[in-house]
Amino acid sequence: MTQEERLFISAEDILELEFRCSNAGCGLRLTFQIDKSMPPPMGCPACNAGWFVPHKDDERKTTLYAFIDSVRKLREMKSLPFTLRLRVSSREGA
Repeated sequence: MTQEERLFISAEDILELEFRCSNAGCGLRLTFQIDKSMPPPMGCPACNAGWFVPHKDDERKTTLYAFIDSVRKLREMKSLPFTLRLRVSSREGA
């Protein structure tokens, strides 16, 4: 018998996003709470590496802000005519 583990999450399950600095020698992990009204970090507070270009159209920043805004809006919608869940990898580091 083959067994498959599948992990699904809903918008309500997304509590935080984790940022990990990819600057050599840093690797700081920083969590951002979805339900807070603060913007995500613009850079690493440990090594000062910039993650987004301030005051310019940075596609990465725009995409991240849209994702966070969408998750917040989905969490507020209580009467959808369907259930929406995301399938995520159940393997650590995958």
